[in-house]
Parts: sequence; structure tokens; C-alpha cells
Amino acid sequence: MAESKHDEDWILRRLIGMVNRLPDSIRMEVPITLTVQGLVITGLLISRNEYHQETARQISDWFSGFQEEQQARVSKEVQQAFDESLKTPEHDYLHLRGARICYPSSLSPVQVEVLWRGKISSVDGFWLAEVTEVKL
Repeated sequence: MAESKHDEDWILRRLIGMVNRLPDSIRMEVPITLTVQGLVITGLLISRNEYHQETARQISDWFSGFQEEQQARVSKEVQQAFDESLKTPEHDYLHLRGARICYPSSLSPVQVEVLWRGKISSVDGFWLAEVTEVKL
């Protein structure tokens, strides 16, 4: 049975809302670790606008070897998709930069800045700290 928004953590929802409503001139990254259906995911909470900008940049980079006309078409399609996404309620999703999955013996072997997007309704718990090292 699907959970209602009333079952979600209001503190996490408020924190995400605050980060999302900051002006673009203010860049805020909140260290956070989430439990999501048995997984532990850690990283920096960022605004959805920052997530969309970084994702658009990454997608544009993938098409950098294409002709200008093709690049422009891809950029337009990406922008339309993100504009449509911005019509959804602002805190149905949360966004992390530098996301890593924590395994019992170590952090995931990610060496690059990884963006992660997840549904707030899937989060079982959180703490306001980033896991940086796992010691046994």
C-alpha cells in the first residue's frame, strides 16, 4: 500500500523545501545520509535547480562531438524536460551531489561527482551528516 504524504518526515520535507527555495545566487549543500529501502546513501543535499543545471551540463557534454544543429536540438529537448519537471511539487524529490552507497565493508567505489535523485516518499530515515569513511 502506498504511503501518503502525511506519513513522510515533515522535518526532511521542510529542509528540502528550504534548500529548493534559496535564490540561485546562494549555493547550499547540506551533508546528509539517508536510509532508502535498506540502502544507506550519503552525499550533499542540493537544490533541484542546481541538480537540473548540472544534469543538463552533463548531458550537453555527452553530445559535444555532434554537429551544432544536433547539439542545439538536444539542448532544447533537455531544457523542455527540465521545465516540465519544475511543474511538479518542489519537494516530492530530493537531490544529492557526490552520492555514494554505503556497503557494510566500505563506501561505493565512486571517484567522480555523482548526482542522485530520489523520491522523498521512499526515504525511511536520515541524519544530517555525510558518511566519509567506513572502518571495521
